[in-house]
Amino acid sequence: MPDQKDQHPEYPFAPAASGQWYRWVLIVALMVVFSQQTFAQNPRARETYQRQYEALQNEFQNKLKQLAASCQQEQQPEGVQAIAELLKAQQDFDPHSNPLPRAVRAEIPLNLPPAERNWRLKLRNLQEQQANDLFVFSRKVLHGGFPSYAYDLILEIAYYNPDHRSVRQILGYVRNGDEWVTPFEKEMQDRKQQWHEKYGWLPASHIARYEQGERYVNGRWKSAAQEAEIRRDFRNAWEIKTEHFLIKTNHSLEMGVKLATEMEDFHRYFQQTFVAFFQTPEQLQKLFEGARNPFQKRNSHTQHVMHYYSTREEYLQRLQKEIPQIALTHGIYLFGDRISHFYHRPDAEGDLGTLYHEATHQLFYETGSLRNSRQVGEKNHFWAVEGIACYMESFEKNGNVFRSGNPNHIRFNAARYR
Repeated sequence: MPDQKDQHPEYPFAPAASGQWYRWVLIVALMVVFSQQTFAQNPRARETYQRQYEALQNEFQNKLKQLAASCQQEQQPEGVQAIAELLKAQQDFDPHSNPLPRAVRAEIPLNLPPAERNWRLKLRNLQEQQANDLFVFSRKVLHGGFPSYAYDLILEIAYYNPDHRSVRQILGYVRNGDEWVTPFEKEMQDRKQQWHEKYGWLPASHIARYEQGERYVNGRWKSAAQEAEIRRDFRNAWEIKTEHFLIKTNHSLEMGVKLATEMEDFHRYFQQTFVAFFQTPEQLQKLFEGARNPFQKRNSHTQHVMHYYSTREEYLQRLQKEIPQIALTHGIYLFGDRISHFYHRPDAEGDLGTLYHEATHQLFYETGSLRNSRQVGEKNHFWAVEGIACYMESFEKNGNVFRSGNPNHIRFNAARYR
């Protein structure tokens, strides 16, 4: 459903029961994802596994508290604080909220003071042991018929030991030197391409000239101003390709790269949250056995396409004939051309809720083995899918933590008081 213009701030519909709407959406989302996977499973077996999981967690917590007491005795306040933060993170843990670090962890330096090195080594060993114990447990849960539960355990294992090779393989990463990358990124690096936070993927040999204000256009070097003039016409717009998205924009290269980066973060959160929707229990089990993660792409022409126009007038001109009421919207995903359309709004520079909303429709429609025939929400369950798209508008990043569903999010507040 397009994001509506006349509902501040661009909110698609008002809640049936003010203040309860976000809870309803979350329930719907969870039902859609887990109805066939969880509710049909043996609840007694699930309870047994949950008790075993809690026992592992309690044992780990006790060991952490013992180490914290030792740090206190040794006058190691950094150790006490690090363990306290880990205990709090464990208590509030959401397996989908923690993106994995890119860099391989460095060895603990030999030249640290003995007391500090001692607690750091012990803490890392405890975390790695917990990761190993949870990995063994995840296999047990998997073979017990709970692949979604096992997948959440894999995400938790990666939090305790982000360099766990088997877990990284399941999640679709390979090691490349001192980094963990996806097969797509590895292929780009093998082709001497380098990711630049402002300019996207570039030949490594071009980066210095780009940083000096030059641009490579149609086989020739031009100034940034000359390129901008060429790209003003949307037919010649910048095309920013990432692993999962192709952003076409005539606003600026930098804006296109920024949006592509944001959408890759959103995609990572989305696929981890809804993995059980796109994968059958059998497919999830194969993932544990070494099958390629279907969300990780090699270089191909199957990216999700987004068009981002520099002005509202261009947006309207492009879509008016197909959608007479397009002026009521700020963004829309069209099933026919499989493209999401948006425009730049200076008054809402940092509000990406519209993109997240339409991207949710796009990802549901285009992702997975049925992407050529999937018609999610077209003929049935429209409001369920629309509810999830509205819920995902609340996706936000706070440092290294990704979350959605904050009841105080600006879009939920707008719906609540409308």
